Amino acid sequence: MSIVALMQDAAVAEARPQKAPRRGRKATLPKGQRDERASTPDPPASQIAAVASELARYVPTEAIGLYTAILPFMVSDGTPLSEQNYAGRRLLAFGVAVFALLFAVGVYRKELTSRNKKFRWPIKRSATVLFAFAAWVMVIPGSPFQDFSWYTPTIGGIVGLAAVALLGLFNLWFGELES
Repeated sequence: MSIVALMQDAAVAEARPQKAPRRGRKATLPKGQRDERASTPDPPASQIAAVASELARYVPTEAIGLYTAILPFMVSDGTPLSEQNYAGRRLLAFGVAVFALLFAVGVYRKELTSRNKKFRWPIKRSATVLFAFAAWVMVIPGSPFQDFSWYTPTIGGIVGLAAVALLGLFNLWFGELES
């Protein structure tokens, strides 16, 4: 899921009234106001599909897209990856992580202010964006982690997928990140 969708979901949940909706006749909304329930997707039919949906939800697609768009310009042609300098890639990963965090919180803030709600920094969602981005940087070929002796692409893939699975599992057990 994209950072925008993740943070918009958080803002919608934050702006949602806490009291239970009334039962009975269907209420009509004022002109121009959309029904949040209408845009909510149907829940998956099986538990496995539900877990798969939760795992895909934490992939910060904007950050990964930016990182992978810039990464080819930092890889030297003709030199094996194991012999290249990774300082620039570490700087790129750090810069994109900061960008992703500021972008995510900006989207969250905009969504809250458009709903006339008070902004507070979404600590759990911010940590989720950074954790998921770091996990996916480990998966990408040419990762700055490749400079470490313990790292292999196989380990990167396992750690990346396990991290996203842990985020999904945490959400299944403890509920949404921001209430």
